[in-house]
Amino acid sequence: MYPKTLAVSICCLAAAALAAFDVKPIVFPADSPATVTVRAENDAERKILAEMPLYYISSQGTWSDGKLHGKSRWRPVWEKIEAKRGDGELTFSIRLNGEGWHSFRFGVPDAKWNFPAKETSEFLLYSLRPDLFKLRPWKGDIHQHSVRCGHAKLEPKVIPAYNRRVGYDYMAISEHRLQAPSVEAIEAATPWQCGLVLFTGEEFHTERNILHSVAVGHSSGINAWQQAHPEEFARRVDEELKKPVYGKYDMDPYLQRNAAMAAVLYQVGRELGAKVLVYSHPTDLIYGKQDDPPESYRTFMLDNADYDALELPNGATGRFDRRTVSADRIMLMNSLAMEQLERGRRPAFVAASDNHNQTSTYFGNVYTVFFAGKCDLDGFAAAVKARRTLAVRDSGTPTYMIYGASRLIKFQEFLEQAYWPGHDKLCRQQGELLLKLAEQGDQSVLPEVRRLAKAIDDYRESSYAAER
Repeated sequence: MYPKTLAVSICCLAAAALAAFDVKPIVFPADSPATVTVRAENDAERKILAEMPLYYISSQGTWSDGKLHGKSRWRPVWEKIEAKRGDGELTFSIRLNGEGWHSFRFGVPDAKWNFPAKETSEFLLYSLRPDLFKLRPWKGDIHQHSVRCGHAKLEPKVIPAYNRRVGYDYMAISEHRLQAPSVEAIEAATPWQCGLVLFTGEEFHTERNILHSVAVGHSSGINAWQQAHPEEFARRVDEELKKPVYGKYDMDPYLQRNAAMAAVLYQVGRELGAKVLVYSHPTDLIYGKQDDPPESYRTFMLDNADYDALELPNGATGRFDRRTVSADRIMLMNSLAMEQLERGRRPAFVAASDNHNQTSTYFGNVYTVFFAGKCDLDGFAAAVKARRTLAVRDSGTPTYMIYGASRLIKFQEFLEQAYWPGHDKLCRQQGELLLKLAEQGDQSVLPEVRRLAKAIDDYRESSYAAER
């Protein structure tokens, strides 16, 4: 009986580490050759490398020559890989064709090409086309709250530490009607030099909070501007209402004015430098609360509001019956995504924790992954505009949902198995130290915080092979 795991080292122009299940793999450029070296760390693994044959197949069911082999792709025939075997190591070369998964197994298949589960060790690689290979994945949350709203738990200055602890690369506090708490968090975290990137944020509203929208990257508060300029705001709303579009939806005068207020606040957000505007909580209507807007208002907003991204999933656990409300709300989210495509709008999708207690065990389960060369405001905004974002919910009922492009979803599922665990482990170690710094003022942790910041960067870059 052979062990389930191996210590694996992968080389493709640059060396990096890969383990069968738990240690990070390499992401390769598509249609490129790779040289792979597998090294043993104990006698049992040495036995595997000395005796067990190695087989390969791509996620497309093809061999390294790019062709299908065998009678049926549903009963795949694996390619046997010739390898050079040395003292405790095995080296082979292979071409990784196309974009997708590449699966390697040490074991002996039966006549139907099934591998005995207890006698098989497997590791995975992924290859990407050039446009995506040059980018990197970044995980974070732009919709969360602080004690400044009056009904949340934590001070802005400690919230960044909790974000890093759950594995986030970036974050924004988007407080109700306030931009200042996000600035407080930025000012607190900047001296740490921990690698976590913070954006300014705000959740801005109209009357009775009918509008919920998140702004990211603006220089001062949107609702604060409204309060400071009541006459100008009213004038601009009156001008907005003269547009014929407001009469094309079944909204009464109050809802029409509220929709016009929303339009002006979006304009103000742009004027204040917001790089991303998100239409939030588009599925709140499922609850049927008295302060929920009717379908006509939501339809108008989905058709006409100047948002860059739609918040899906959000609040997918129900307030009444967790299973039934969650299922209903998820169905509504799916329908909204489909309807947006039918209407010709193609917004990006972002996830919203709308978290009011970052100490909760649920914090960290809802996040947005974006793909960009750098984790900064411009990179995030560019990813949103190009729809290179994924809205992820990875626990609860159901346990896993992703909204976004199928190509990115496939890669995210690989990252979830092969990249994020190692990334999040390092972030968790650093986050625990940051909590000592933020909550107790323990400056002695700073050298280790900064060492871990570099370790996280090194982990990310070593997960990608050198580009030819």
